[in-house]
Amino acid sequence: MSRSVEYNSRIPTIVDGRIFFDPNDNALINGRSVPNVRNPNFLRIGGFTWNSNSFYHGLRLGLNRRFSGGFQLQASYTWSHAIDESSNSGPFDGPGGSNDNLIDFPRVSRGNSNMDLRNVFATNFTYTLPGKNLTGLAGKVLGGWLASGILNLTAGSPY
Repeated sequence: MSRSVEYNSRIPTIVDGRIFFDPNDNALINGRSVPNVRNPNFLRIGGFTWNSNSFYHGLRLGLNRRFSGGFQLQASYTWSHAIDESSNSGPFDGPGGSNDNLIDFPRVSRGNSNMDLRNVFATNFTYTLPGKNLTGLAGKVLGGWLASGILNLTAGSPY
């Protein structure tokens, strides 16, 4: 899975034993204040890398039933859990955002994917309307009609 990275990321500081990236931390170079980054001659150097992982766990149950009289019903339920390391970062995250420092710590952003939909229920039906056995003009006008419907219920995306 690809992810966007910032190759000119900020240099971390250790605060209380934890890694900390201060977005307001600047360095003084040649008498001018520049962001505390690896190469102060450049502001951002963005790119893509293909070193992140994604995982999908799922269970799907389905039912398909044809009844007499031209009625058909189909239903399915899917429980799933999608986990990845990159869908929460993007090229438009600001300085100090989720993708600025992932070049050094790629596993920091492992969590629920932006595409994680835990519960999905879908059902549809088809009903052949009476009239297919009619003859003459009534058979041509009223014969062969179907009524159908679809219902999709989905849990929301993770916040």
